[in-house]
Amino acid sequence: MRPPGFQGAPPPAAASPYAPPPISAPPSTPAYGYPVPPDPAAYAYPGPPPPVQQGYPGYPGYAGYPGYAGYPPYARPASNGFGVAALVLGILSVVGCVTMFGSIAFGIAAVVLGALGRGKASRGESTNGGMALAGIILGGVGIVLGIGVTLLVFLGPTLEESGGGQDGPSVSRTDDQPRERV
Repeated sequence: MRPPGFQGAPPPAAASPYAPPPISAPPSTPAYGYPVPPDPAAYAYPGPPPPVQQGYPGYPGYAGYPGYAGYPPYARPASNGFGVAALVLGILSVVGCVTMFGSIAFGIAAVVLGALGRGKASRGESTNGGMALAGIILGGVGIVLGIGVTLLVFLGPTLEESGGGQDGPSVSRTDDQPRERV
């Protein structure tokens, strides 16, 4: 029932829960079936735009944000190659002392690489200064053993030919001969 003089639209009928949804107009699609990009104004940030941060924030703090610690500085990975190589060559020089010249060559290389590794460790570029020191020590021991074995091989036959340090002529005795007591 409408009151007299009412000039409005009739009230809408209650929608049935089982009724299909109303059909809306399909979104417009441009040529070739690509969808229409969204309107950037619909996603605009309310208020003034945020400040643009250039590059990475500094360390230990960033001036614009109190309490913001930022990223820690980039640290290079430790370069431990010289120390490892010195230790391996030092071990090879000690173990290979029977090869004479190989021991000396490995020992010299171990000492040189160990010295370079210790220098890197003192500058903070590597973390294995002890390993480099062990390579230096083992390389030195390998050099000494290599020189000793070389001298023994080359001078050993001359020591035997000279009589082994006896002053007189060499007399061979057999156990069949009786010995005299003095």
